[in-house]
Amino acid sequence: MRSLSPADQQLGLRGLLLNIIATTLGQISDLHRNFGAILVAPLFFVALLHPFKRESLASFRWLILLMWVFAGIGMSIYGLKLGSMDPNQIHILFAPLMAAYGLAMVSILWARLNIPQSMHALRYAHLILIVAISAGPMLLTTPQNIIRGMQQDGIGGFPHWPPYFPKAYNRTLADNTTTKDIIISDTPWAVAWYADRMSVWLPENLEQIEQIETLASNQQTPVSGILISPYSFNSKNMIGNASPQGTYGELYPLVYGAWARFGNAPNFIDLHPLFKPLSQRYQHKQPLFSYGYIMYYSNRPVVESVE
Repeated sequence: MRSLSPADQQLGLRGLLLNIIATTLGQISDLHRNFGAILVAPLFFVALLHPFKRESLASFRWLILLMWVFAGIGMSIYGLKLGSMDPNQIHILFAPLMAAYGLAMVSILWARLNIPQSMHALRYAHLILIVAISAGPMLLTTPQNIIRGMQQDGIGGFPHWPPYFPKAYNRTLADNTTTKDIIISDTPWAVAWYADRMSVWLPENLEQIEQIETLASNQQTPVSGILISPYSFNSKNMIGNASPQGTYGELYPLVYGAWARFGNAPNFIDLHPLFKPLSQRYQHKQPLFSYGYIMYYSNRPVVESVE
């Protein structure tokens, strides 16, 4: 994904079968969460055993099941590294229809309890109970989130930190760049969303950074800087990411430069001989948040935005 030459990338087939099996089992064990924690969605599979009187409804459930099975196979092949929040996780697309069948099944079973007509409130109590349980996690955390949001009023709200801090993007970064500038970043989606600036995903090595600079210059949209956030250097698998074959292996002096700043030491790109040309091109190193948790390497002086 981060390579300028995808055709040169090796297709990782080692352990593919085991990964497919593991992902399949993971999907099954996290089925409730994958369905958005909707209580009745997994009950769709129980509804498969019920003989619905309307033929169209009875047939449509098998079509849903067939589509879901093939979707599950596809997710097993492509992988779900981030679990229920992975971009490849599409169980949630089936949740509304499956929840409808599950709710119908619960309603049928509830109706067979023969609740007296005088107890009208209990006849629909199952609907209230299902909604309350499904919405419970959100309802329990909403008061706390409201309080936290009110406490952060006037300073940019309560961001999803780490790695995102909107104020650093839509103020300082946006004020020091133009709409013609391109920013290389480990979170290009955040730059594009918060700062409204064109951004390119951080490539794999220095050579590809130079290629991006050349292409951008030819298009008269020059690269103005490189932005690094905790998205890359705050990984739990730091040693694996910084290895030669890791995610940021060849760019570790750039990605992990924040750790040098935390220790009051010179930036890694100023010390590494291969990165000195890059350091000279982007000599203005400006922390956009705190001690450099979000670091911007700019080719021009950066002026911090005033409240």
